[in-house]
Amino acid sequence: MKITVTKEMFVNAFKEANRETQFSEEAKMEIYDYLLFIESESAEFEPELNIPDICCSFSEVSLDNENELKKYGVQEPVIVCGRSVVFFN
Repeated sequence: MKITVTKEMFVNAFKEANRETQFSEEAKMEIYDYLLFIESESAEFEPELNIPDICCSFSEVSLDNENELKKYGVQEPVIVCGRSVVFFN
């Protein structure tokens, strides 16, 4: 059975999984929108609300953290937030 996950449900799922500090609130909302966009563009992609998998698939890096940004080299972020970027791992 499939259910439609709202943005609020998505953000709350991080709390329930004890991962509420994994991403900023803005990044969580942007990841939600990104997953919805990818789902709408691909008939084969059906994302699941699997918080550990999401946490392993994405990394948020502050734009002020030059050392962490260097780790991603020339890789383009999939999401640009206010003061951070999100990379797909």
